[in-house]
Amino acid sequence: MAPERILGGLDLKQEKSTCKSDIWSLGVIIYFLVFGSLPFKGTSVSKLIKCIQKNKLTFEMRGVSPSVSLLLDLLSKMLVTQPDQRIDAANALNHKFLTTSFAIKET
Repeated sequence: MAPERILGGLDLKQEKSTCKSDIWSLGVIIYFLVFGSLPFKGTSVSKLIKCIQKNKLTFEMRGVSPSVSLLLDLLSKMLVTQPDQRIDAANALNHKFLTTSFAIKET
């Protein structure tokens, strides 16, 4: 669940707010699929929320390929605690990871 939904202050009638929450959720899903764990960790719900609030997102990978580096960049923009600073759907779709890694090459 996106931090703004946990902490309140989200107007669910505003489409932009809901879309930013969806970006967060998608970022969590992608992170889990790639790393096999959740991006934020806590031994209790309150510790997890504090970790999310502090935006303690770290990637413990060295010597990764350029495409993985691009993925990590995209994830770091999707998993920003403040929704107004989080990447939006249009910019996410135009992120270099998606435009170069999955580009269909014409022959």
